[in-house]
Amino acid sequence: MVSHFSLNFRLRAHQAHLITFLNALSLWLWLTDPCLCSKC
Repeated sequence: MVSHFSLNFRLRAHQAHLITFLNALSLWLWLTDPCLCSKC
C-alpha cells in the first residue's frame, strides 16, 4: 500500500510538472507571437 501511494504521488508530481511546462511553453509562444509583436 505504501508503494502504491508513493507511485501515485510520483505520478501526480509528474503531471504537475508537465502541466507547468506546457503553461510555460504556451506563454512563451504567446509572447513570441508575430501578430503580437506587429501590434507593438
